[in-house]
Amino acid sequence: MTPPRKDSLLAVTLFVTRGITVLLILAAVAVVIAGGLVAFDMMQGSPELRSEYPGIDLARFQANLWLLLPTALIGIGLGIVFFRLLTRIVRSVREGNPFLPANARRLRNMGWLALGFQLVALPVVFLEARLDEIAGQPGGLDLDLGGFVLALTLFVLARVFAEGAAMRADLEGTV
Repeated sequence: MTPPRKDSLLAVTLFVTRGITVLLILAAVAVVIAGGLVAFDMMQGSPELRSEYPGIDLARFQANLWLLLPTALIGIGLGIVFFRLLTRIVRSVREGNPFLPANARRLRNMGWLALGFQLVALPVVFLEARLDEIAGQPGGLDLDLGGFVLALTLFVLARVFAEGAAMRADLEGTV
C-alpha cells in the first residue's frame, strides 16, 4: 500500500461527496415535512391552488401528487447510498489503495443504483407531465438518458477495477 496522498482535488472531492450526502439527507427530511404540509393544505380544500388554477380537478391533482412523494423519497435514498459509496472510493484513492475488490463492488453497486434511479425517474417524468396537464400548464415529457450512460460507465469501471485488483494480487503473489 502506498502512503496517503496530499492531493487537493481528492480532498475537495471528498468534501463535496460528503456535503452532497448531507444535503440529500436534509432533502429527504424536507420532502417528508412538505408532504405533511401539503396534506394539511389539501384537506382544507387548497384555496390557493383553486384560485391560481380555477378549473383544476383537485382530486386528480392530489392523487398524482401523492404518487410523486414516495418516488422522490426513493430517489433521494438511492442518491444517499450512491454518494456514500463514492465517498468510500475517493477515500481509498486518497489513501493510495484504489484497486481493491471492495471498490469494484462499490462501482458495480453504484451502477445498479444509477440504473435504479433512472427507473424511478421515469414515473416521475410522467407524473410531472400529468400534473402540468391537470393544472393546465404547458409541459411535456423531459426524458434524460444520461443516467443510463452513467450506469453503463460504472459497470465498465467496476470491471476495470476488478481486473486491476486481480492483477495487483497476482503481482503481489509473484514478488
